[in-house]
Amino acid sequence: MAITNHERVGKALEMLKAGLGPFVEREIKGAMESKRLDDHKLRDYAEDPVLANKPIPDWDVAGLLKLMWETWNEVFRKILGPAERSLVGELRGQGTATESAAAASLKPWREIVTPHKDVASGRYQQAEFAADLWQVHLGEGTDEYRDPVEFFRRTYLTESLKGLLVGAIHRLACKGGDPVVQLQTNFGGGKTHSMLALYHLFSGGAPTELAGIDTVMQEAGATQLPKARRVVLVGNKISPGNPVTKEDGTAVRTLWGELAWQLGGKKAFAVLSRAAAGIPAGMPGQRLRKTHQGRLSDPS
Repeated sequence: MAITNHERVGKALEMLKAGLGPFVEREIKGAMESKRLDDHKLRDYAEDPVLANKPIPDWDVAGLLKLMWETWNEVFRKILGPAERSLVGELRGQGTATESAAAASLKPWREIVTPHKDVASGRYQQAEFAADLWQVHLGEGTDEYRDPVEFFRRTYLTESLKGLLVGAIHRLACKGGDPVVQLQTNFGGGKTHSMLALYHLFSGGAPTELAGIDTVMQEAGATQLPKARRVVLVGNKISPGNPVTKEDGTAVRTLWGELAWQLGGKKAFAVLSRAAAGIPAGMPGQRLRKTHQGRLSDPS
């Protein structure tokens, strides 16, 4: 089976450690014996205090390379040249990125966290890890995303996520809160998960059934959740060129039509349609600016 680039680099660093350890130990000991290097300073050159108590061949690659770099003038300059010094500098960057010197004192994550049964058994589906707000809105997908109780049971409420939920409760209860929240994270940073948390929090279910929401309610100073009508608008799921016919026969063609229909069904959509029909199509910009001193009158 083909190995990844990360595995290739890891194997190369293991080979480097095996060959470099004895060489570095020999040169360091020689420098100490000739008084070119103070043996009391060896601890200061170690990547972390744990390494200083180990024989040099047992140091990891990051520690060995740092030791060479820090003692270059006293020890290695006499037998290695500028090209080798440059290599040490380059390898230090790779070694630091690939392995952590502190990892030797840490327990493996498998001893700290027990994976979920489906992950441990290898029965999970990769697609299940991709949260999809629109799919949940349609009542589709797996329980861990679709079902509010199961969703919060599997969700760790970080401080930022709790702050988002508390702010939403305040806003809907007319007690402050931001009217617009812009989620800014890197790819995979939890934007969709945060929106799902808001969606499920105001699903109409009892908050006592949702894990961790009791703490959110306490921080919000609320005894019950305000009622809200949820609307989901996902841009790449709504196309003006492909109207969608809803179960009541309403043909939705625009983003505003989707918004109206989700808020109030066919009746709300009809109100919006009448309002839209009252605005002349293709009204020139110059006329728009002159109409009522730059304001359009309410067509209703």
